[in-house]
Amino acid sequence: METKDANVEMNNAVASEAYSEDAFFSHFKTIRNKLRKFDTRSVVGACLKYLHAPYKDRLDYLKRHPWLVLLLIKWALVDEQAFTPKKRAPTDRQLIDLLNLMRDLGSQRTTRMPSEYDDVRLFLRAMAYQQISLYQRKVSFSAIARQLLYFGDTPAGGYIRTTFADVTGIEIHRFLELSQALLARFHDGNEKVVTEQWFSTLLNGAYSKHEITAFLNTLSKSLEQAKEAILDRDRDNIAKGRRARSASEYWEQTPFVNFPLLKSGLNYVCVDHQVLFACLEHYIYNRLRAKNAKLFMAHFGPLFEKYVEKAITETGLPYIPETEIKQKLGEESTAIDFLIADDDSNIFVDAKAAEMSYQGKSTHLSTELARSLETSALKAIKQAHAVLTTLPQSEDPKIVMRQRRKNYLITVTYSELYVGSGRTLAACIGEEKIRVLLGENPANLRIPLENMYIMTIQEFEFLAEAIRTKKITLTEALDHAISDDTVPQTAKFEFRQHLASANISLAEPAHLVSKAQLELEALADRLRSNVG
Repeated sequence: METKDANVEMNNAVASEAYSEDAFFSHFKTIRNKLRKFDTRSVVGACLKYLHAPYKDRLDYLKRHPWLVLLLIKWALVDEQAFTPKKRAPTDRQLIDLLNLMRDLGSQRTTRMPSEYDDVRLFLRAMAYQQISLYQRKVSFSAIARQLLYFGDTPAGGYIRTTFADVTGIEIHRFLELSQALLARFHDGNEKVVTEQWFSTLLNGAYSKHEITAFLNTLSKSLEQAKEAILDRDRDNIAKGRRARSASEYWEQTPFVNFPLLKSGLNYVCVDHQVLFACLEHYIYNRLRAKNAKLFMAHFGPLFEKYVEKAITETGLPYIPETEIKQKLGEESTAIDFLIADDDSNIFVDAKAAEMSYQGKSTHLSTELARSLETSALKAIKQAHAVLTTLPQSEDPKIVMRQRRKNYLITVTYSELYVGSGRTLAACIGEEKIRVLLGENPANLRIPLENMYIMTIQEFEFLAEAIRTKKITLTEALDHAISDDTVPQTAKFEFRQHLASANISLAEPAHLVSKAQLELEALADRLRSNVG
């Protein structure tokens, strides 16, 4: 009896233990040591066979935990004993045993539980980056069209087009045209492999062999090259005082989003068509930003701001841009990108061509998230308040730049930040950090936190299209979201969910749909001419 009681006491103690990196690494070593028994290429092949097996629906596929399967592939590749010859292939049963060990990582106190994040919303963000942003997005040709609208009018000899051609070997327009063809190939998830010959046959004469090879090379790596790319990130983490193998990997966004095709002989194998779509959607931005972030953002920032302004223009609401705001407040003043007037409300809009850092996506620390948001959401709050405090009093409804009864802030981002609203932001990083931003009078938060929303450009386009088609007004949409977020039962994670709860369909703007259709028709014409 004493032994039984002792065991119960020990089990209770273990169950109450907090997560530790050592516990994670111990479990990782168990998986690593089992992986070392098998041939690396065979492990990768078995994992992809498991992922690519037919499934009933998307939910059936998600139950396979593709993010963990890709993490297992990653660990197989980066191991110091990877590619050692004369090892056997895993059986189906042995692969399932490995995958079960991967799933156990989340239940063995080897990863942080939600309560071990500074705020539970930080846990939700990490999960969203890993799963929602990749595996639960609708594949759309509009994503390619949006890039054409971003970069289509850039000068031929300008920085963006020249640099992209230098680093990839292919011109931006040609890259995006071939992206459409590749997306068509993998759109429904049934196809798993593409070859240069497929492009050459399909688009006979329309693209050179050099262009097709360069295009596929930008999106692919051999297994050995993938290993080196992942080790480069490991070395970067180590240089920053982090572990190469750490519990944050359990929630990381797969590195295969940077090279979703694995080259094997003449074949390019797609690891997952959703991961490929996410790569194509942001490839130009990510590649050029990685080359020289400061220089690229100096060129892309104005393009993104111009694109956001087009969406604002189509709402039909009166607004003034940053240039006019500065004319009125002084060229040296801090300004917001746009000020929209909607009845008795001011809506401050700031375009932030920002991307969340690798660490910021899965961080459990509010301080690290705050650092990651300094130049985006937090800066927008400071800019909006700087303008708000200087707005003149007036009762003339024709004047846009004046005090109004209600104030809102929308921060439009290039990609997901997953902080949603001002209230969520405050919960994640601490309200005091936001108030301190306002300088001399930190207590005077004149735009209520609940009146602040951070949304992607796609969500902003959904909102703008709903306004343009008279489905809802801007202030009605924001007030509906605020009402939703008042109580946990109706609170939403993304702004698009607020529109859906208001029975508004998520429609993309006419100019984007038209661009997508034109490009697809042009692709179809090239195919028809080649077939003829």
